[in-house]
Amino acid sequence: MMKLLILTVLASFQLSAQIKLPKSLKNDFKFVPSGLTLFHDDTVSVQSFYMKTTEVTNGEYAEFLMWLETNGTAEQKQQATIQQEKWVAPPRLNMTKYAEFYFQHPAYENYPVVNVTRAGAELYCWWLEEKINLQLNDKKVKVRLPFHSEFIRAGAVDDLDAAYSWKGPYMRNSKGDFLANFVRIPQSTLTRNEKGELISQPFDNLAYFEMESSDVIAPSRSYYPSELGFYNLNGNVAEWIQEKGIAVGGSWRDLGYDIRLQSRKKFDEASPEVGFRPVFTVVN
Repeated sequence: MMKLLILTVLASFQLSAQIKLPKSLKNDFKFVPSGLTLFHDDTVSVQSFYMKTTEVTNGEYAEFLMWLETNGTAEQKQQATIQQEKWVAPPRLNMTKYAEFYFQHPAYENYPVVNVTRAGAELYCWWLEEKINLQLNDKKVKVRLPFHSEFIRAGAVDDLDAAYSWKGPYMRNSKGDFLANFVRIPQSTLTRNEKGELISQPFDNLAYFEMESSDVIAPSRSYYPSELGFYNLNGNVAEWIQEKGIAVGGSWRDLGYDIRLQSRKKFDEASPEVGFRPVFTVVN
């Protein structure tokens, strides 16, 4: 009876929160229904919300910066600045071409924006909220960064034990295709220590071993979408969340274990490893 009551309450949240989106938003945001998720070893209830299907792209962020140039304050412009010099900050090597081209070049328009501070991401959410609300007739939404529990819920849905948005434990599908963008350690770097434990040689530069033939970051809409239609919840770029100083989901520079939905990494400033994706909830 108690289980039935819980499910009934959750269903009522779903019905009250889901709205009809205009065509301009249908491909960009997907609905995440209310439900339970596993967070810090506790089962918590997460109310429904909408999440952007991809990380915010360079093109989308450029549109925001253009608006700020005309309408924003000096403080806002400073907060939103792309810190491209982070591409060449130690210990990153041979990333000069990214500092020069990654944000400006049209070829990277649909790639996730990085080197944005958490404050810049929050400012983007504020701008996007105004933009979305102008498209809605009788509803209003609040746009913000997600909580980590919401991020996990979006990828795992009702599978509380899911570590990745594709639900399985493997990093390739049955065809042998990789399911995410992360550091793939060559077998030649693996060895065993004196205790017989499998270890890897130092891999500070392994993130770049394929750089001459490919980009380190993949387009925002790449690999395979999750059950609810989200791309790159695992790997590619880690993502700012509501919890300050934390980015989740891992990046192109992380190993497979560190791109889980539950993965958390401390960041005090903008980084080429970190982007973001907004969520919104209906407020009336």
